[in-house]
Amino acid sequence: MGAMEATSESALIAKLHKQKLLVLSVSEQREKKEQKFNLNKLFPQGIPMLGGGVKLVSLISFTTQLSAMVSAGLPLVQSIKGLSLDIKEKNFQEVIHQLGTDVSEGTSFSRALEKYPQIFNKIFVNLIRAGENSGKLGQILAQLTSYLEYNYNLRRKVISALIYPSVIVAFAFLVVFVMVVAIIPKFEKIYHGFGKALPLPTQILLGVSSLIRNNFVLGVILAILLLAGWYLFSLTPRGRIIIDRIKLNLPVFGPIIKKSILSNFSRTLSVLVASGVPLVPALWLATQTINNLIISQNLTEIINSIEQGAGVGEGFKRKGFFPEMMVQMITTGEKAGSMDEMVLRAADFYEKQVDTTISTLMTLLEPIIIAVVGLLVGGIMLAMFLPVFKMGGIMHH
Repeated sequence: MGAMEATSESALIAKLHKQKLLVLSVSEQREKKEQKFNLNKLFPQGIPMLGGGVKLVSLISFTTQLSAMVSAGLPLVQSIKGLSLDIKEKNFQEVIHQLGTDVSEGTSFSRALEKYPQIFNKIFVNLIRAGENSGKLGQILAQLTSYLEYNYNLRRKVISALIYPSVIVAFAFLVVFVMVVAIIPKFEKIYHGFGKALPLPTQILLGVSSLIRNNFVLGVILAILLLAGWYLFSLTPRGRIIIDRIKLNLPVFGPIIKKSILSNFSRTLSVLVASGVPLVPALWLATQTINNLIISQNLTEIINSIEQGAGVGEGFKRKGFFPEMMVQMITTGEKAGSMDEMVLRAADFYEKQVDTTISTLMTLLEPIIIAVVGLLVGGIMLAMFLPVFKMGGIMHH
């Protein structure tokens, strides 16, 4: 990453190629003042993820088929235009058709992809550019396919781990809500006919039921306002930092989120380095895939220290934020000149840990949630029938 003067963009790229440098991106610098890398400024609305606006499954399908066709020796333009006819998503079909048109008119594939950052992020574009520069586009597309499939599977695992208990809790809440709002009021009419003081648990239950029924609209409005306030707060830089810190510190789920992020970062870095992207630009690009400001800011500080002359392993060790195993893997990879292989091992390690944690979580969480819900519903039922039991006891005596 640096600056160089040239009469035009094409002249600049030619000059860099003569120096045997891999060009990742070129932009015009209008002011000569120190610019520090700042993820917040680059991505105020959040770091762009793969497949935005298009199903990730569709993107994987496109990349897989294009990889097979290019590796088989078919011309790139013919391959792209042929695939555009098979895509069912109309928006994505139009994008792929335009890509074929742009490439047929002389635009490089990577340049054509850059026009659609909401679908093809910087990782995708720069891997394609590396494949074009090295003449190994088919091989790079195969690596990209594996990376996308991994990304999809990891995302699905984490989402399933978070959604499953949420659905059970939401269903339990709905059952309790129906009981409190619809069933308890019917019992209340029966209780009035007893003419006796009700047990304390029953009085509390009736009070809660009355409070919810009498203030239902106000409660809904308040809930909407709280959700809207939370959403607006999450859009602010400070809000994102606080929420991302909370995510990492969540009991049980925090470690899953952190390990999945580290796994994704490690695999992304491995694919980029193996494809010929220089280490420091690869670190910047891999950092941009992280949708957590706490982790991305720590990585930004590490990369800044590396650019100032620190070793890669030294930078990670000095920061002290990342797990010791990951630091050791990176240090070993740096010394052995096999960074891509070592960070890939780190990615595999964290992916297995995520799998194990999720399996354990599902095994333990289901009976715990069922027990809690059972106690809650059972407690409500007991409070509802206590007056009946009491009256039965009185009549018996």
